Amino acid sequence: MAILKEPSCLGESKQTAIRRLNSLWRKLEANPNLQQLYRNFIHEYLDMGHMEQVFEVSEPTVAYYMPHHGVLRSDSKSTPLRTVFDTSCATTTRESLNSILANGGVIQESYLRYY
Repeated sequence: MAILKEPSCLGESKQTAIRRLNSLWRKLEANPNLQQLYRNFIHEYLDMGHMEQVFEVSEPTVAYYMPHHGVLRSDSKSTPLRTVFDTSCATTTRESLNSILANGGVIQESYLRYY
């Protein structure tokens, strides 16, 4: 995606992401079914190469820590857990990842004209 603003305009996001992660941990501890589904999601993303485990962390000069959470969809057999990545979560400068990326517009054809 095209970047509209310099990533350096993003403020601090780590503390918010940590707070949200701690909240997620509490929800997972209280719900073993959700915990197992979230584990499956993590392993699937690791297997597909969408993420990787990091053992040594050096703080980057510019970083956006992306909060995420799960939405249970009990009516869905194929995907009972949908993981939501909150790229609209504002940093200390009120900017978010979404706010500095160009909107690609609608990529699906409108079906309303066929009715």
